[in-house]
Amino acid sequence: MAEPLHASDHAFLGMTQSLCPECLEVVPAKILRRDRRVYFRKRCPTHGVREDFVSGDAAWFDRHVGNNIGKTPHRRAVGPRRGCPYDCGLCTEHEQHTCLALLEITSSCNLTCPMCFASSAPGGRHLSLEECRRAIDALVAAEGRPEVLQLSGGEPTIHPALLPIIDYARDQPIDILMINTNGVRLAKDRQLLEELAARRDRLEIYLQMDGFRDEVYRRLRGEDLLETKLAAIEACGEAGLNMTLVATLQAGVNFGAGEVGELIDYASARPWVTGVSFQPATYSGRHFLPAELEMRVTLPDVIHAAERETAGRFRESDFTPLPCAHPNAHAIAYAYRSGGRVTPLARLIDLGEHIDLLSGRITYTRPRAKKLIEEYLSRQCCGPGGCGTSGCDPIDSPPATLGMNLPVLETTPNTDTDLATIGLEFVERAISERLDPCDVFRVTITSFMDAYNFDLRQLMQSCVAFALPTGHLIPFSAYNVLSMIDPVYTLIMAAAVLAGGVVLHRSQRSLPIDRTDRLAIGFAAFCGAMIGSKAPFVLAGDAAWWSAPAWLANGKTILAGLVGGYLAVELAKWALEIRTKTGDSFAPAVAVAVAIGRLGCFRAGCCYGVPTDAPCGVVFPLADQLPRHPTQLYEAAFHAVMAIVLITLQRRGLFRGQLLKLYIMTYAVYRM
Repeated sequence: MAEPLHASDHAFLGMTQSLCPECLEVVPAKILRRDRRVYFRKRCPTHGVREDFVSGDAAWFDRHVGNNIGKTPHRRAVGPRRGCPYDCGLCTEHEQHTCLALLEITSSCNLTCPMCFASSAPGGRHLSLEECRRAIDALVAAEGRPEVLQLSGGEPTIHPALLPIIDYARDQPIDILMINTNGVRLAKDRQLLEELAARRDRLEIYLQMDGFRDEVYRRLRGEDLLETKLAAIEACGEAGLNMTLVATLQAGVNFGAGEVGELIDYASARPWVTGVSFQPATYSGRHFLPAELEMRVTLPDVIHAAERETAGRFRESDFTPLPCAHPNAHAIAYAYRSGGRVTPLARLIDLGEHIDLLSGRITYTRPRAKKLIEEYLSRQCCGPGGCGTSGCDPIDSPPATLGMNLPVLETTPNTDTDLATIGLEFVERAISERLDPCDVFRVTITSFMDAYNFDLRQLMQSCVAFALPTGHLIPFSAYNVLSMIDPVYTLIMAAAVLAGGVVLHRSQRSLPIDRTDRLAIGFAAFCGAMIGSKAPFVLAGDAAWWSAPAWLANGKTILAGLVGGYLAVELAKWALEIRTKTGDSFAPAVAVAVAIGRLGCFRAGCCYGVPTDAPCGVVFPLADQLPRHPTQLYEAAFHAVMAIVLITLQRRGLFRGQLLKLYIMTYAVYRM
């Protein structure tokens, strides 16, 4: 008798494209269900087959796929070249506009959180006011009337130009402006709160709030912050500032022991808190612990926790995928807050039947809420299809005057006020444009992606993007997974330093200077070059730099660095009482290092030249999509030639003692 066939340990749900976490290349991925959990089985030509855990409940995975018809932005920054996800900007292949844009106005922060996906810390760089304006202008050009712009970072409240940035954004046709903050400054700075309160119209605070135990903050944020968070929340309430609380959830830290329900209850009891947002931790930035991947918190886990930990005040049936994005990306529950009671709207109307009314939007101004309710009431007269080819006329009268009853999905006869009455009150207030932000409470769950759960389908429908000064809009997960680290660039820059060091060592072997003094002189050269390279940036009076002096990043110029290094070496030699000339030994080493480093600039797409119609023109991904001179390659060639010339002159004993000066002067002429 033949041996019976064995059943597979999984069910095949379909195919998608994901990323290999090792090389970040796009790879095919099978979507598998094992028990109730969902996995991606990936096959990378270089690193082989692996499985990554994606979702804790297959019933929620891909729910309502295909129900969303995207909206097209007015302006696209790029066309497809390598293909998604490498052409972000948004490219012409992207399937949704941007509902929420983040403007990272600084990479500096007043905390060093162990799990920060942005890897922010003190000492980063602030964008200039002009850079922020360019990013905002590009967002408005793409969206027409953007819904939400979130000022982010780093920590945006430490930016010295925060208020001018806010003022410029508020002058634009943007519905809601949010400040994404850790609350440290808000808890202490009354003057800042007063300035923000004076601008409270269309302004909201998006406050990082991970729980109610100091241990949580020590694990996630590196220090005890609970009292600071509570003080910031109360201070915002006293100032009349609306706010959303946002929690990053990590298994074993602040998930699984009632934290979700506690945050919902705390937030819903405070009228100025209009919502709470839960974000399962992603494995990017500094938070990169693959061993914990199987325990990661996923979107349906949070939904189940909300029902369990609020004793049913919010249920699984109250949540729906956010219809403007892929259903695996976001889930949301709207609720009406009245008379101390919070009533999920899904118990008043059938969201599944009318989910299209919410598509393409995440915020609702009074006129927009009125229009939405009018469209909903029209459907109650004529059915979901409306009347004829153009539907019915909008209904702008209260339902009671029309003899209508809302299709309440359940009744609660043991309460003083039943759901039908609550529903009618909500609708009448919406139609009369009397709904305030504090009347609507929302619970949002956002599942951002990392290299493990990356799903190209989800990325192409992303409605959350970073707005860049270059005019690009980069989907959130693509920005954090693919834009932050380029291993090739890192290798090129490391090679530049190594090659320069080797050439310098060989050049100085014949000098009558002992090894310790040579190291001291080399260190002085490095420090002087860094200070010199920053000098023009600092002397220009950029207030942002003084607030966050990022010595190792941004705002550097090679020519000034060469001068600074030269002066520092001379100062070190004077202090060490060394009279031997060393410039000849440094000149070829610096030329070699800069030549290789400029190849890194070309790889990164920075330091490009002016637009050109010449065949040599290159379209750089983070520029304006015009062919530009690849000045990085021109400079690499210049410094390579100079290195050869300098080494030749050094070996022949020509221009002895003058080679470094010759190099600096020649480079200065070249830059002219």
